[in-house]
Amino acid sequence: MSQLKHSFYDPARGRHAPGDLRVAFLDWLEEFLRTARHMPLPAAELRGAQLPFSKLAGLLWNCTDILPGDVRADLDDLGFAGNGTYSAAVRCLQRRYCTQGASVV
Repeated sequence: MSQLKHSFYDPARGRHAPGDLRVAFLDWLEEFLRTARHMPLPAAELRGAQLPFSKLAGLLWNCTDILPGDVRADLDDLGFAGNGTYSAAVRCLQRRYCTQGASVV
């Protein structure tokens, strides 16, 4: 993936994701919650590039890093019932907001 150039992280294998990737998701989630979950979904910024949520989700699909507690609480308000990982969070959000006819920019 060109967004992860010079990184040893392999999204297909997962495990520990680069910090800037996790921060990009946290920033995206903050924007998503701030805009009251309006559609279309906001884009994420990673290493100077704008990524649609579907691409960001794909990069974190197998990430086993644990979400910060305050983020987990925000997600619980959205009906999150995962194991507290970034992977579980993006899968929940993908199911909920990208399979209901949502436009992803």
